This record gives sequence, C-alpha cells and structure tokens, in this order.
Amino acid sequence: MADRDMEIVPSLRRAVADLVGADDYALWLAGGQAISLDGDTLCVSASSQFKLERVRSNFRESIERAAQNVLGRVPPLRFQVAPTLTAADAAAPTGAAQTAEAPAAPSLTTNDRSRRRFASLRTFIAADTNRVAFTSCEMVVDRPGEITPLFLYGPSGCGKSHLLEGVWSAVRQRRRQHALYLSAEQFTSYFLEALKGSGLPNFRRKYRGADVLLLDDVQFFIGKKATITELQHTADEMLRAGRQLVLAADRPPSMLTGLGDALTARLSSGMVCAMQPHDRATRLAIARQMATARRLELPRNVLE
Repeated sequence: MADRDMEIVPSLRRAVADLVGADDYALWLAGGQAISLDGDTLCVSASSQFKLERVRSNFRESIERAAQNVLGRVPPLRFQVAPTLTAADAAAPTGAAQTAEAPAAPSLTTNDRSRRRFASLRTFIAADTNRVAFTSCEMVVDRPGEITPLFLYGPSGCGKSHLLEGVWSAVRQRRRQHALYLSAEQFTSYFLEALKGSGLPNFRRKYRGADVLLLDDVQFFIGKKATITELQHTADEMLRAGRQLVLAADRPPSMLTGLGDALTARLSSGMVCAMQPHDRATRLAIARQMATARRLELPRNVLE
C-alpha cells in the first residue's frame, strides 16, 4: 500500500463507521482488509458471497458518501469475496486493541442432551412449507458462518426443533466442531446461575466460544432484560468472529418487540426463514416414516 493510501484508508474506514454506526461496522465491515484501495478503485471485501451481498445492498450508499467526504469524489467500487478475510483480522477503525479469544472447549451439549437420540437432518421431511428453512440448515452444516444468524420461525409442530437438532448433530458428526444446542429457558437459567456466583466468565467462554450456537424458543427471552443484554453481547461477539448462530421462535424477529430494537436487528441481519404448518401430504409422509422406524405396518386408512 502506498504511503498516501496508508493515510487515506483509515480515514475512509472511520468515515464509513460514522455513517453506518459502530455496531454494524463491527459486524459487517471490520475486517483488516474489508475496505481498501487498489489504485483508484475502492475495494470492499467480505468473507462470503452472502455477506458481500448484505454489505452491497445495505451499505453501498454509506460507503459512497464516506468516499465523497474523504476523497472529494466517488471512485469506482469493487465488491469482492475474500475467503481468507475473517474476524481474526478485524480492526476497529479507531485501532482499539482486541480481546483474545478463549480456546474452544471440546464439543459438548447442555443438560446431558447426549443421553437421548437427537433428530437428524436425514429424517426431516422437506416440503414446500419448510424447504427454504431446510436448505438453509444444510448450508449451515456445509459452510458454518456463511449465513449467520439463521432465524427460523413458525407455529409449534412445524419442525423447527427437528432442524435445530439436526444441525447440531450434523455439525458435530461431520465437521467435529464445538456445537451447543439449548432452549432459551435453559440459557436464561444458566445465565442467572452464573450471575449468583463467580461463574460468569466461564459462562461467556462456553457460549461465546462455540463454533455453532443453537437457541430454541427465543420468544421466552421477552421481558428478561438482563438475559437479553447478555444474549445481545453473545450474538455480537459470535458474529464478529464469523461463528454460526441458529435460532428458532414462534414468530419473526420483527414481532419479538419485547427483545428491544438492537437485538431484533441482530437476529434479522442474516437469513430469516418462515416455516408453515405441515400440509396433509407432509403429515402422511411423517406418519409413514415414524411407522417404518418402529417397524409397524399400518394400513393407509389408519395413517390417514
């Protein structure tokens, strides 16, 4: 980088951060090379195509305004995927020092979940009512951190928990990564227990250090201010590090008004997938699958 660029680029980054806000800058644009100059071209980089499209659609105007303010003109922009660009390279526009991450703990579950058999993505019945959610979960397993957070919502019984359990199982088995799956009620309970003693640092290392964190029944957090604040900080740290969040609730983030604007914005910043109640064909397919698993032969009229 030329001496002139070394002076201009930090000013550009600060100007962008001022326009988009420190939180959004840290989540989406804080990579060491996320904003750079290549000759007369202003380069904007992200670690995946998904993140790049989010940056392009949400922040292009702010980046152009920042360039106009700093350079006096808007140079050609080049949006590019840089797979090696991760949060480990992150540098706040002020040059603030970063906190070192705790080493990842071995993959484990909460509440002795390994004692029961978890659902598998292989046994999930994909249909028009849930196909986008199912495909998104498969993408999470194949490329953790590329679409994060992933938020699933729908009424009880539509398969949200099955998908979360399936992702948890697949991540551990296929990728050997540290994955945690628990309900919002359990997260709240463990957090309050940690507050009572000296266990808060360990609690934060455990949940913020997970490669994949899956939280079910997120609507339970409504009205629990201390837990909401903790969850927001957990989400911020995981998203900055490019880790995977998968959440499920009975309604979309926009309707979880009791969580506060900041947290609902975080939960909406990735992929949000609606899941509908099973149609008749899907219910029959699920019933047949359950009967087969139990080696039962049921007549069609019984299944129906």
